[in-house]
Amino acid sequence: MGKKVKETPFAIRELVIKHHQGDANGKKTQQEIANLLKIPRSTVQYIIRKHKLCGLIVNKQGRGRKPIFSKREKSAIIKKVKVNPKLTISKIRDQVANETGKLTCCNTIIKVIKSEGFKSCRARKKPLISKVNQKKRIAFAKEHVNKPQSFWNSILWSDESKYNLFGSDGRARVWRKSDEALKLKNLNPTVKHGGGSVMVWGCFSYAGTGGHEFLNGTMDQHVYQGILSRNIKQSVAKLGLGRRYTFQQDRDPKHTAKTTWEFFKKNKIKVLEWPPQSPDLNPIEHLWDHIERRIRNYYISNKQDLKNAISDAFETVTPEVTKTLVESMGRRCQACKISHEEYIKTLESDIDKDWVEIKKEYEKRKQREEYTRTQKVTQEQKTREVEKEEKKREEAKKVKAQEAEFNQHKKNVATSQQKPTNKIGSQQSSSDTSFKIPEAVVRQEIQGLAIEFAFSKVRVGRMVKDKVEIVPNPWGEEWTPTVLSVTEENEVQIGEEIIENKTKIYIAQAITSPGSQIFQLFLHGKYQVVEPEVVIALFLSRIKTDVEKSVGGSWTRTVISVPLCLTSMQRQGMKNAAKLAGFEYIRLINDTSAAALCFQEMRDHNVDTCLLVGVVHTFDCYFDAALYRWCRIHGSNMEMEMIGSCGNLHSTGSAKHALFESLKGGFTNVMRTFAGKQADELRFMIRDMFRVSRDKIPTNICINYGTRIEIENMVKDYGRTTDNTDISVLGGAAILAERLSKCSGNAPLSTLYIKERATYTFERNSLYRTNTIFEGYKSIVGARIFEDQTIGSLSEGQQKIVIWETSQNLTHQVGTIVVEGTDCSTFKPRPPEYRVKFSLSNEGIFSIDKVYYKYLAQEHTIQYEWKTPLIPESDLVKSKSFVESMAKDEKRELLEKTKNELSVITNKIKEGMYKVEGRMIAEKLLREGISDAETMLSHPKTTQEMLNNKIIVLSRLQEKYLLI
Repeated sequence: MGKKVKETPFAIRELVIKHHQGDANGKKTQQEIANLLKIPRSTVQYIIRKHKLCGLIVNKQGRGRKPIFSKREKSAIIKKVKVNPKLTISKIRDQVANETGKLTCCNTIIKVIKSEGFKSCRARKKPLISKVNQKKRIAFAKEHVNKPQSFWNSILWSDESKYNLFGSDGRARVWRKSDEALKLKNLNPTVKHGGGSVMVWGCFSYAGTGGHEFLNGTMDQHVYQGILSRNIKQSVAKLGLGRRYTFQQDRDPKHTAKTTWEFFKKNKIKVLEWPPQSPDLNPIEHLWDHIERRIRNYYISNKQDLKNAISDAFETVTPEVTKTLVESMGRRCQACKISHEEYIKTLESDIDKDWVEIKKEYEKRKQREEYTRTQKVTQEQKTREVEKEEKKREEAKKVKAQEAEFNQHKKNVATSQQKPTNKIGSQQSSSDTSFKIPEAVVRQEIQGLAIEFAFSKVRVGRMVKDKVEIVPNPWGEEWTPTVLSVTEENEVQIGEEIIENKTKIYIAQAITSPGSQIFQLFLHGKYQVVEPEVVIALFLSRIKTDVEKSVGGSWTRTVISVPLCLTSMQRQGMKNAAKLAGFEYIRLINDTSAAALCFQEMRDHNVDTCLLVGVVHTFDCYFDAALYRWCRIHGSNMEMEMIGSCGNLHSTGSAKHALFESLKGGFTNVMRTFAGKQADELRFMIRDMFRVSRDKIPTNICINYGTRIEIENMVKDYGRTTDNTDISVLGGAAILAERLSKCSGNAPLSTLYIKERATYTFERNSLYRTNTIFEGYKSIVGARIFEDQTIGSLSEGQQKIVIWETSQNLTHQVGTIVVEGTDCSTFKPRPPEYRVKFSLSNEGIFSIDKVYYKYLAQEHTIQYEWKTPLIPESDLVKSKSFVESMAKDEKRELLEKTKNELSVITNKIKEGMYKVEGRMIAEKLLREGISDAETMLSHPKTTQEMLNNKIIVLSRLQEKYLLI
């Protein structure tokens, strides 16, 4: 068949005739037409000549050489191949000639057959399988399909194989398709006899090949047992299978003889139950085929040469080959389980060439589809970018037009003011004053946005007329889950319910791992690895956009309330993300600090029914000192609770620390939870909290997100309702955001932030922070010294110590302190302890007040204390002496006398003679002191230990708060 000639398109033919016939400018020569249309001159000449002779431009239909066979005759040829795939080409040619009368060559018949996807292949050798044995094969596959790989690795595979001296037993070729190799009509039955051959027994396992032995003569059960006794133990030792191996053999009669089973039982050999007529399941069959391919490279003239070649090929089989064969057992069982054919097709790439071709074709098709999809996405992105640029240009034109109009208006107003007033001028002036300034020119007032950022959800609010207004999300809900996804159109979606893409990113993972590249986003048609800050920035940017669409305006200042447990590195990551999201002025506030700030505002507006619930994380060594500050200032007439997660009470002493801090902060009751029972213990604590407040449920509860749900459930269980049960954190952030919006720059915060209890340790003349928690009151409130902290000039005998903070493999300088009267570079094995006291200004800035030291046995630490006088020392001494006198079992008269003295203190409290900070402690001492004394008079022995503990607590209070 000749080569098909490429036809000239019809449009080119028309142009050739048009230029040849000429127009107003005259005719063109054939060479000019060829140069103009960039085609050969011979083609132009052929088109013109054909048009002159026939009057046609296009070619006639049906021209060219006709095929020898019609479609019906081709179908008849394919049918013959399908009915009997073993027909030779010459026989098919003769049958076709007798039926159609067309005598053709063999190549013509081959082209017809190959056009339908058939190709000439060798018939596979497979034994016939009965239906009973087929069921046994499937049962074996179902039982072993889920076996672990370690099971197959411990099996010693064995079998016999015959190798012919002069080629194979004969491989017939069949016509079949790629997926029809194992059909019965395409197989060649095996023959059990033949001359000039060698029979060999061999075994192998996952680790490699074992022993092998050649057979002389006929093998019966006794010969087989002798082969096993000479090879099994040596092969097991060589392959390192150990004692718990399993021996595999097929169901040949000599293998299943009674004496053979007695041999296995005597030698304690575990045999794998193998299905009959299943050589395709046995991986050693492919090992024999692999060896046969290799020995054909040897020069073999007799049986001894054949044996030497087999031994050499068997012993040089690499472990990679045996490993591949054993690892295929799971796939063999799976294929046998689901296959509708009598035989399975294994998937080893180095053995089954058909599977390799199918796999390559599949990979090529997959690459073409991926390339097409990428091109489509790229084209769509380019189209969207062009549309966006056009919209931007249109908006810029509108803004320029409005600005030009506004400038013209200003010129008109200035001109009218210079001209003398007349009737016409007055009319023009009045019309000018009614001119409205375009919205694009009006400068939007910068407003402060409050974002309550919990680990699982987030919500947004702002201050409107001294009230907190919650800005709902686009679907009208208050809370938005902190889940993010990016669509194929590069649109950011937030919220668990509305995300369409299956690929979700939880923001909590990004918050806890700043600075690392662990997230993948599908952006601009490909996956890109981005930092966690970018993920948080995308989330905040979408929130900012939704707020601006909902309420209007430009929101560039924000206050974000974050969980108390975030480290300084995680907080910096949150700030960086907010900057990337388009916020210019950013402030972070602890959720408990925000609750305290909202609590203060409610107290300032005479909200008497406000309850402050402070959440203190003593297990993680985190707490919020600002919470204590507001408690001491505003908490004299209120019932307060402290909920602490104390963790391991025996090793860390957290419960004692929580008790001491609660007394110092002014809490009336201390409750604690344990690490494994937080939910149940929290409900119990809230119930006690309501009982302490005499079942008076407050209308406002200042609380962070972590305990909001449990409080609401408890309120419902009591059959009551509360208002604004969780508005406080968002409210405090909104209050601070409003103050920021009124500042001209990056204003300082009006609240105090202390997030960690810090313990600093000297080591090699450097000061490092640790998280050690000491027993009892030694674990004092810790605070971080800010980088911009100034101390002043050093006098004689003073030394400056630089404090470094280490967090997640990052070390940075935090600040400095001054130590008096000692040389820090010459510490002894028993170094001194320095305690730094600092005062607190109204702006929330720390200043170091005094430094002193004492010796400890273990390590040198620097700890921080509050400098806040509570009550006069004389009044505290009276209270202390009262408790001590009650411990000595004094008379009732002494009790009445002391009551009178304490009533004087009570009157002083009512008259405001004490500072507000001391009211809570003073009332606590009065109430507990009198009640303990009355109890002791009735039961002196049982209360003696309790009163001694009270004396210890009072002595600690005196040491910590009065001796400054």
